[in-house]
Amino acid sequence: MKKFRKKYCYQSETIDGEVFLIDMEAGKYFAMNQTASFIWMLLEMPISADEIIQQLINRYEVDESKCIDSINHLLEKMCRMKMIVAQDDL
Repeated sequence: MKKFRKKYCYQSETIDGEVFLIDMEAGKYFAMNQTASFIWMLLEMPISADEIIQQLINRYEVDESKCIDSINHLLEKMCRMKMIVAQDDL
Protein backbone atom coordinates (compact mmCIF):
# COMPACT_ATOMS: atom_id res chain seq x y z
CA MET A 1 0.00 0.00 0.00
CA LYS A 2 1.37 3.41 -0.96
CA LYS A 3 2.01 5.73 1.97
CA PHE A 4 2.79 9.40 2.05
CA ARG A 5 4.76 11.64 4.39
CA LYS A 6 5.81 15.25 4.34
CA LYS A 7 9.28 16.35 3.39
CA TYR A 8 11.22 18.05 6.12
CA CYS A 9 12.64 20.97 4.14
CA TYR A 10 9.59 22.99 5.24
CA GLN A 11 9.39 25.29 8.22
CA SER A 12 5.83 25.68 9.46
CA GLU A 13 3.88 27.99 11.71
CA THR A 14 0.28 27.50 12.83
CA ILE A 15 -1.87 30.61 13.24
CA ASP A 16 -5.59 30.35 14.07
CA GLY A 17 -5.71 26.70 12.98
CA GLU A 18 -4.10 27.34 9.60
CA VAL A 19 -0.59 26.24 8.69
CA PHE A 20 1.85 28.47 6.83
CA LEU A 21 4.78 26.65 5.20
CA ILE A 22 8.11 27.93 3.98
CA ASP A 23 10.10 25.76 1.58
CA MET A 24 13.62 26.47 2.74
CA GLU A 25 15.18 24.92 -0.39
CA ALA A 26 13.10 26.79 -2.99
CA GLY A 27 12.31 29.93 -1.02
CA LYS A 28 8.54 29.53 -1.56
CA TYR A 29 5.74 29.79 0.96
CA PHE A 30 2.25 28.29 1.15
CA ALA A 31 -0.84 28.95 3.25
CA MET A 32 -3.14 26.04 4.08
CA ASN A 33 -6.76 26.20 5.16
CA GLN A 34 -7.91 24.34 8.24
CA THR A 35 -8.63 21.04 6.43
CA ALA A 36 -5.32 21.06 4.53
CA SER A 37 -3.59 21.92 7.82
CA PHE A 38 -5.15 18.84 9.43
CA ILE A 39 -3.95 16.70 6.50
CA TRP A 40 -0.46 18.22 6.79
CA MET A 41 -0.42 17.21 10.47
CA LEU A 42 -1.42 13.64 9.51
CA LEU A 43 1.50 13.51 7.06
CA GLU A 44 3.95 13.79 9.94
CA MET A 45 4.09 9.98 9.94
CA PRO A 46 3.71 7.70 6.90
CA ILE A 47 0.00 7.37 6.11
CA SER A 48 -2.05 5.99 3.23
CA ALA A 49 -4.66 7.92 1.28
CA ASP A 50 -7.33 5.58 2.71
CA GLU A 51 -6.22 6.39 6.26
CA ILE A 52 -6.35 10.13 5.54
CA ILE A 53 -9.82 9.78 4.02
CA GLN A 54 -11.07 7.84 7.05
CA GLN A 55 -9.68 10.51 9.41
CA LEU A 56 -11.46 13.26 7.44
CA ILE A 57 -14.76 11.36 7.34
CA ASN A 58 -14.54 10.86 11.12
CA ARG A 59 -13.68 14.52 11.76
CA TYR A 60 -15.89 16.35 9.25
CA GLU A 61 -19.27 15.80 7.68
CA VAL A 62 -18.06 15.01 4.19
CA ASP A 63 -19.31 12.91 1.28
CA GLU A 64 -17.01 9.90 0.96
CA SER A 65 -16.78 9.93 -2.84
CA LYS A 66 -15.96 13.66 -2.91
CA CYS A 67 -13.43 13.13 -0.14
CA ILE A 68 -11.71 10.34 -2.08
CA ASP A 69 -11.47 12.47 -5.23
CA SER A 70 -10.25 15.54 -3.32
CA ILE A 71 -7.61 13.65 -1.33
CA ASN A 72 -6.26 11.82 -4.36
CA HIS A 73 -6.01 15.14 -6.24
CA LEU A 74 -4.35 16.89 -3.28
CA LEU A 75 -1.80 14.12 -2.73
CA GLU A 76 -0.90 14.06 -6.43
CA LYS A 77 -0.46 17.84 -6.40
CA MET A 78 1.65 17.76 -3.24
CA CYS A 79 3.86 15.05 -4.78
CA ARG A 80 4.31 17.11 -7.97
CA MET A 81 5.24 20.12 -5.86
CA LYS A 82 7.69 17.93 -3.88
CA MET A 83 5.95 18.76 -0.61
CA ILE A 84 5.49 15.07 0.24
CA VAL A 85 7.05 11.77 -0.73
CA ALA A 86 5.12 8.67 -1.73
CA GLN A 87 6.44 5.15 -1.56
CA ASP A 88 5.08 1.65 -1.44
CA ASP A 89 5.17 0.49 2.18
CA LEU A 90 6.98 3.64 3.30
